[in-house]
Amino acid sequence: MYKYLVLLMILALAPWAGQAQAQSRRLDLMEVYSLALERDAAHAADRAARDAGVEKAEQGAAIMLPQVFLEGSVGYTDQNITYKGTELLQGGHTNYPGGGYSISVAQPLFRMRNMAVRRQGMAAAQMARTAYLLASQNMIQRTAAAYFNVLLAQNAIDFIDAQKQAISEHLARARKSYELGAASITDTHEAQARFDITASQEVMARQGLLIAMEELAKIIGETGFTLAPLREDFTPAPPMPDDIEKWTEEALATSPYLELKHKALLVAAEETAKTKGERLPALDVVANYNYLNQGGSSFGIGMENTTQSVNLRISVPLYTGGAISSRIREAQANEEKARHELEEARRQTRLWVRAAFMRVVSAKAEVNALKQALVSSISALASTQQGFGVGLRNAVDVLDSQRQTFEARQALAKGKYNYLLSMLALEAAAGKLDEDGLSRIADYMAP
Repeated sequence: MYKYLVLLMILALAPWAGQAQAQSRRLDLMEVYSLALERDAAHAADRAARDAGVEKAEQGAAIMLPQVFLEGSVGYTDQNITYKGTELLQGGHTNYPGGGYSISVAQPLFRMRNMAVRRQGMAAAQMARTAYLLASQNMIQRTAAAYFNVLLAQNAIDFIDAQKQAISEHLARARKSYELGAASITDTHEAQARFDITASQEVMARQGLLIAMEELAKIIGETGFTLAPLREDFTPAPPMPDDIEKWTEEALATSPYLELKHKALLVAAEETAKTKGERLPALDVVANYNYLNQGGSSFGIGMENTTQSVNLRISVPLYTGGAISSRIREAQANEEKARHELEEARRQTRLWVRAAFMRVVSAKAEVNALKQALVSSISALASTQQGFGVGLRNAVDVLDSQRQTFEARQALAKGKYNYLLSMLALEAAAGKLDEDGLSRIADYMAP
């Protein structure tokens, strides 16, 4: 009953696989990256955040420039007037239109706060650009990981298919041997059991492939694709330079993560300067032009008035209830926090790059070891099959040897992808991951 259920699950998934194959187009790693640049929603959000952040520089510069305002009004007055206590003035009813406008120009001459705001805006804009650079490196890693996850899932299906084929052939031989009386029914049952288990594993593997393809489709905004695989002759190389100290020095000198934390400290320092500037006098030059046109008045006569003025205006905060002092202490504490975060970032960057370097070295050694393990597994399988042919080994031994060989193939494929992702992580930790770095990885893929 169980094996029929497994077969039904395979048949249920088959139409989806066939439809994807019929509509697919082949993409290589750089084509997938280009699609991610264009369509990845998370990267588009990072790009918009950068564009918003760089405006801080414009806003900081604007505060140093003249501020010009225009105000105007127009109205209509209707009055009923009665004068009391005098006979010289006569009341009555009057109505008249009126209106006017004013233009004012204010130019800051000395405002320490504004100077700090300008510097803070420039640092904030640089932070936005650096944050986008980090997000771009993260997008490269996300895209490559999703790409290799699809390949690894496809490899798993390929290996399971090959394992099923090998088990099927062994099952056929076991049945024939049983029919000829050369073997017991136990060999047939063992082979059938392994076949059913492998069929169930195939269901899970195909589901894993569909999930991996959906994860990549989320990034590139496209479904129905196949991917260029890794070349069969791929051999991992050591990181260049093959010196952990040089990688560490470069990371501490050029890491965008450290640069981001450094700019955050500058922003915090300018916040302190800005808040301290609130205690100092502020000096502005202010020019005003006012025009008033009134068509009547309480006395029955109209008026047209034009006024121009130029003034120096000084503002000195004498007492604000301790608010400025409190804001200064707050800004200083935040600046100290940013300074400690920068030091923590230096230590973290050093840890990241050294750990990434060691992972690359380990991944390279692992791939070489797995290659030898696969060679040994293939040799062991050949010996086991030969022993089975002359009656020295049983069916279980052959099936176990086959399973070990296919597991070695899958482990080797996973080790290769792990090495490639480790190389990208090392370059990202050092702050040098870019499109060229991904292109070097893409050179390892089959055309």
